Amino acid sequence: MLSGIEILICSLAVLVGATIMGTVSFGLALVVAPVLLLFLDPQSVVVITNFLIVLLLSVVLFELRHYLQLSEIKGMIIGGIVAVPLGVFTLKVVDPGILRIIIGVVILILGILILFNVKIPMVNHRIAGPVYGFLSALSITALSIGGPLAAIYVMGQQWSSPVMRVSLAFFFVSSYLIGLVNLQVQNDHESHHTFLSLLTAIIGCGNI
Repeated sequence: MLSGIEILICSLAVLVGATIMGTVSFGLALVVAPVLLLFLDPQSVVVITNFLIVLLLSVVLFELRHYLQLSEIKGMIIGGIVAVPLGVFTLKVVDPGILRIIIGVVILILGILILFNVKIPMVNHRIAGPVYGFLSALSITALSIGGPLAAIYVMGQQWSSPVMRVSLAFFFVSSYLIGLVNLQVQNDHESHHTFLSLLTAIIGCGNI
């Protein structure tokens, strides 16, 4: 159970992350996960972060739905569907301490890649979609972070901004939902209660 000040700190992190995600369709977990890990176990962090991302990106997906071209991202989706069960299994069996370290290392690596605009090979290869989809969905379901991997692939296709944003939104929402169903979040009362507390606080902050 989080205290009032802890909920406030987490809510501020979520608001910053949500602003970034609303602009580029990824990045919330990079901001939110490190803060939530200060107060919660890694499994709860993954569940709560994924809940928030589904809510935010559902809005983006609805607004840009006319730009969605499923044929262009079917490889990513197939790779993601294959990876989700493995990611869920990893989340359930790996020790929380180890998960905390892995999440921190992945955030650091992805942050460096974004900061220095590092070019990753193979984005235009015919198997790039399934490969990046698999790696991104695996990271998403096990660690709550994986958006930059998918974003690197999508940006490498040189699509228009609306197409990139809606493609990322569809891929993330579908991956997160499949992962959350596999985790049977509706039975995770502690994470659900914490999520509702954070959501209430965020709405309150928005009305100030």
